[in-house]
Amino acid sequence: MTTICSLETIARCMREDGIGVYPTETFMALGCRAGSETAVARLYSMKQRPRHLPLPLIAADRSQVEDVASIPKQAEALMKRFWPGPLSIVLPASKRLPALLSSGTGHVAVRISPHPGAHALALAVGEALVSTSANISGAPPAQDTENLDPALLKRVSAVWNVPPRPAGGLPSTLVRLLDENTIHILRQGAIDRQSLEQAGFVVAVA
Repeated sequence: MTTICSLETIARCMREDGIGVYPTETFMALGCRAGSETAVARLYSMKQRPRHLPLPLIAADRSQVEDVASIPKQAEALMKRFWPGPLSIVLPASKRLPALLSSGTGHVAVRISPHPGAHALALAVGEALVSTSANISGAPPAQDTENLDPALLKRVSAVWNVPPRPAGGLPSTLVRLLDENTIHILRQGAIDRQSLEQAGFVVAVA
């Protein structure tokens, strides 16, 4: 089993196109640097994730978001109200990103995480990170390193863990912007519809 390492070790691993496990506000995440086509392809294979499903990203700050996506004016209010937090927003992807990352859709889901570990790791790597639950597709996500799939652990380069413990429960909520204050919930998660509506956003019916 891969042993738990330091921040410096997992950051170096990711900068060198490796794949690691790290904590977020919701679950332990499987990730790599967003700009590595090699690592993104390996991560799809490792997780056994269908390639038509885009991979979400975590950024440390706005500048990292701007490196991977265009921020339309209508996204500003959502970002100001819910970031850092478990709200992933679908944005137009940068042409610098591997096409595989967005499954050819031209869009990518990104959020700024409130977890100090995820934030520190993205800063240390120097770019946004892929942040998908650390499990084989279809299996339950893990809140602790002890509950990670041994088969998955054998294939990652580094595991890093730091408090606070991921909260578990629901994953991040995933939304797509329709206009300045109207959104479509693609995945209901930790931020519920009521919270979005109370913040002044109209939630469109699918």
